[in-house]
Amino acid sequence: MENYDLYLNPQKPAIGLYVRAGAGLPDIADAKDWIFDGTVEKDSLPSGVVKALEANGHAFRDMD
Repeated sequence: MENYDLYLNPQKPAIGLYVRAGAGLPDIADAKDWIFDGTVEKDSLPSGVVKALEANGHAFRDMD
């Protein structure tokens, strides 16, 4: 089962950022603004988020 790490930005609490588990945020310009919030399984994410993760290595999600 593939897992993904979730990061949240306190300045933008309605947006979550997912990356592959353990990948960190090397290609995000404002990486210092994002805080690790845990790891989730692929099956618990909407298919659109999973497709974006597979295509781009990261995906943003509306957390509201």
